[in-house]
Amino acid sequence: MKYILLPFLIFYLFLTNSCSDDHNSLSRSWRIMKVDMKEIELKHSGRKDVQFGELNIQGRLDSIFKNTHIRLYERGEYAILFQSGEYVSKNWLYDYKTEQITLVGHTPMQEYVLKKIDSGKDWMQVELTLPRDFSITTEFPEFIIGKVSLLFSEDHKYEEGETDLLEPHRNEWRIKPHKKATKEEIRKRLVDQLSYILDYFQLIEDKQQSYFDTRLLQSPLKFYSHGLGVASASNLPERWVQTFYDQEDAITAQKMLADALDSTGDYPRGKTFIEEYKAVIEKMRLYLEN
Repeated sequence: MKYILLPFLIFYLFLTNSCSDDHNSLSRSWRIMKVDMKEIELKHSGRKDVQFGELNIQGRLDSIFKNTHIRLYERGEYAILFQSGEYVSKNWLYDYKTEQITLVGHTPMQEYVLKKIDSGKDWMQVELTLPRDFSITTEFPEFIIGKVSLLFSEDHKYEEGETDLLEPHRNEWRIKPHKKATKEEIRKRLVDQLSYILDYFQLIEDKQQSYFDTRLLQSPLKFYSHGLGVASASNLPERWVQTFYDQEDAITAQKMLADALDSTGDYPRGKTFIEEYKAVIEKMRLYLEN
């Protein structure tokens, strides 16, 4: 009997290992390098403007996806950081039979399905099927929508050593609360955001990058040459306001940030702008923590 079962056992182990290997090979950081929209045909020539209902992102479909970073975690979570700075995280699934990756949405209508077409050591080409509630608007109401081809390349722009800026728990401050926050909850949200900014600038230094992108920070902080400011309550970035329950909570947070900046004293002088920003933001964080 054991000799009869042996081939089935070998086959089962092979299948299990193959599935695990596929899952593990996908579990890394990716950047979308190329977007092919040839499958999308408009009945009239017009802009291909799109809007993600959940994230409220607007723009051309190719510009929204290109240079977007996607982190697939082995534990089954994913994180997406769009070039514009919007962030979303949930779970992902892989079907080794169909070679399809499903990015689970908050509802079945918001699932993104990526079918692997080709792949190499550090790249893969996928065909994206848009969610059923995906909306597209053009200058004309009639359109035909098909599938989109995406070229993924392995990319570790937001990782360095133990730092992973795409990690979901590091980005909870971006998620809009479901209820009005207390002052203490707003204070903690600000501390988490300032900690994130400090880690981002540290990552920039560790990678010896000569530039930084403030869109990622989704912050009302204003970065100057040898100076740092906070946007006024009447001119807050909408993307930052959207991280709070309502405008009132955002204004409360703005006042806390402004008070924290006022507490830092004379502006420091460092070898680089980033060194100066870090010194001031660290003082702001300490002020809010105490």
